[in-house]
Amino acid sequence: MRLSDAGIKMIVGFEGRHRALGDGRYIAYRCPAGVWTIYAGVTKGVHEGMICTEAEGEAMFRRELATHEAAVNRMVTVSINQNQFDALVSFAYNCGDGALQKSSLLRLLNAGDYAGAARSFAAWNKGGGRVLPGLVTRRAREASLFLKPMADQVSPEPSMPQAVEPPSVKEEHIEAHEELVEHSLWYGIKRWFGKLLGGGSIAGAGASMFSGLPSDPVTIALLLLGAALVVLVGLEVLQFLQRNKLMRAKP
Repeated sequence: MRLSDAGIKMIVGFEGRHRALGDGRYIAYRCPAGVWTIYAGVTKGVHEGMICTEAEGEAMFRRELATHEAAVNRMVTVSINQNQFDALVSFAYNCGDGALQKSSLLRLLNAGDYAGAARSFAAWNKGGGRVLPGLVTRRAREASLFLKPMADQVSPEPSMPQAVEPPSVKEEHIEAHEELVEHSLWYGIKRWFGKLLGGGSIAGAGASMFSGLPSDPVTIALLLLGAALVVLVGLEVLQFLQRNKLMRAKP
């Protein structure tokens, strides 16, 4: 396996690029643990007073990464994903291949205890004999990446089908029947009210209401019930109008 671009970015984010001279070059410095370091955490062959350009620093960085990639590939005997590989290379780059080889982190991982291995990152948080906040943060990030499933980086499967099946003949018949019943009921009621308010007879309105309706008994019963309610409401309206007419006729 090789370190991913995200893994490289994480390591550079932790290490930074030091110590810049301001002219595109970098000079060696002592890290908090007292190790001579240059550019992005490079330590192999680095000595006091050493200076490198951006291109030289990047080349040294890539070479050092390659040695840690090879070490992780050699030491780990169980299946790991890209996130776990990146976390282990970051650990080895910072702590050293020897530290990884003798660690309980590697022992637990090769025994198949992935959760135990993730917990073991936190123990490697000291430099120069003291706990360093930067190492605490780095180990927590590495452990979190180690436990992060690769599925989080994969786009979800599209759920919208591109082949839609037509409804069956039975479903079309049911839908058409329901539409006909609804249309017939409201059409009949509107016709009835129209004739009633326009002076037509109730009997004629009732007859027109049922013209052209399906012969289904349930549908007819519902329509009859609706018609009866309409008739009752109509009669109440007529009685109300007649009472008002008689009251206005009184001297």
